[in-house]
Amino acid sequence: MALDPNAKIFLGKLQKHLSRVISVADARKYTREGPFFKEQVVPSVHSFLRAQGYSREQARESLLAEGCQDPQISDLVCGTPSSKTGYPFTKGLSKALRNAKVKWWEDGKGLHPSCPDIAILNPYKIVFEGKLFRHGGLARAKTEIVHDVYECAFYRGLPTLFHGGHDLSSNYDYACLLAFDATQDQALICAWKLVDKDVKDSIWKDLGVHVMILPDEISIAS
Repeated sequence: MALDPNAKIFLGKLQKHLSRVISVADARKYTREGPFFKEQVVPSVHSFLRAQGYSREQARESLLAEGCQDPQISDLVCGTPSSKTGYPFTKGLSKALRNAKVKWWEDGKGLHPSCPDIAILNPYKIVFEGKLFRHGGLARAKTEIVHDVYECAFYRGLPTLFHGGHDLSSNYDYACLLAFDATQDQALICAWKLVDKDVKDSIWKDLGVHVMILPDEISIAS
């Protein structure tokens, strides 16, 4: 599939918006990803779509999120990005292979639900894997990035997501790692900077995965 350069521009604008409206101090208040994404990220993605000229209803119809029935976000999203059916692999590579060796031979235990954190349906179909990185140094951050990019590629290529919980949540064109670095030493940001340029280019060009490490440098500097 040919990548649309405007999709990367769109994601770049979203990154700047999220970096501007979600502070590191806000992120550090959370110990778990779920509440952070419901209270901070989903409303901020919705406000970004509104800033792009969407009406409130258009923004809602363009946004899916895990926990879509939660009162905190139910009026901001139109459904869940969860797959309707199970899948014979889990998203973590080592765990997927380890579990499949056992679970495939056990009645009723071989299929697993899949639910990305967020998805945008318009103007591009983008599935998001969200992370809140709070603790750990450079070595752990490197491991986290590798795992997270793999999960993004997994979700983008997952056949069962082509028939997701929402009628339009099918055939995602792009995936995005949306990770917020809440560490004291910006370990995740530093780790991403050190990734080889050819690898970075391939993650986008060959996998269709955009890596968004928040906050961006402008927000950090300010």
